[in-house]
Amino acid sequence: MEKFIVVPKEDKAVTMTIRIDRALQEKYNELSAKTNRSCY
Repeated sequence: MEKFIVVPKEDKAVTMTIRIDRALQEKYNELSAKTNRSCY
């Protein structure tokens, strides 16, 4: 019987944590709402 090997897909996106001013966060929230995208 052949071994079952899981090969991960190539990572095309990464998760990052950054600190930004609250005013900039609010602008991003507004933009995400207008473009129907998640901000979280």
